[in-house]
This record gives sequence, C-alpha cells and structure tokens, in this order.
Amino acid sequence: MKQKYSLLLILAGALLLCGVFWVYMRSNATMSNPSNDVVLEEPIVVDGDELEPASPPVQLEFDLGSYVPYSSTSLAQAQERGVTVLFFAATKWCHTCSDLEQEIIARAAEIPGDVTILKVDYDNDSAMKSAYGVTVQHTLIALDSSGEEITRWIGLDLDELLSSLEST
Repeated sequence: MKQKYSLLLILAGALLLCGVFWVYMRSNATMSNPSNDVVLEEPIVVDGDELEPASPPVQLEFDLGSYVPYSSTSLAQAQERGVTVLFFAATKWCHTCSDLEQEIIARAAEIPGDVTILKVDYDNDSAMKSAYGVTVQHTLIALDSSGEEITRWIGLDLDELLSSLEST
C-alpha cells in the first residue's frame, strides 16, 4: 500500500513538472515567434469622444505633435491632417522600446507639430508588420500623408529620432 502511494506521488509530481515545463515553453515560444500573432487595434479617444472603448495605453495629444496607439482611425486622422506618420513598433518586453516611450512622454513638447507617432503593438499586429516588412521591435517607420514609406530607423533614442526627422 505504501509503495502504491509513493508511486502515485511520484507520478503526480512528474505530471506537475511536465505541465509547468509546457507552460514555460509555450510562453517563451509566443514571445520569440511572432507568427502566432492576432491582429488587434488599440482603441482611441479624440477630443473626449469615445470612438471605440477606451483603454489604458498611452494616449497623448500635444499642441505640437502627438503620440497615440495605432488604430485604423488614428492613422486616417493623421493622414487627413497631412502630417508625417511615424510608426513605432514596440513591445512590452523590449527595454529600449520602453525607454523611448518614456522619453516621448517626458519630452512631449519636443515632438514636431507635423509628426504623429502611432505606437504599433509589435507582438499582436501582424498586418502592420507584413505591410511594412517590420522584422524587429523598436523599428520606427516614417510615412508621408499618402502612406508611402519615407525612411525607417531601428533602435533610436529620442534625440537621435528628432535629429533624423529634421534631416528627412
């Protein structure tokens, strides 16, 4: 009887260990293999009117420039205004992406008025990645008002980005 109980405990422990290992491997595969992406659009709020359900991501509108989550609505609005659209492909787990986002928020007044930065969720927006050939997070793509790519950069901080925008 004691031997059966010990065998059952060992079997239960092995199954638990396998389950933990499976969950760990699945979460790592999702982070490193973006082919499992689901297209999600971030909601946006304009002039206090809710166009879609509001969400907590960064939503900044400045007198000079703007930084908003990407959605088809925010892209259309930026294109209607005739501004340069700057896609910022970022992830929650990318430290340099987080650093740039914090710089953008802290130094909002330095964003040129003719630039709208749209934060694209690199992990979940496969349509944007394939449309513009984005293969790595912390990619910034400048588009003209018709949606044509002007240029792209990878890994810039805000000073480098602002300097690069001036020369384009």
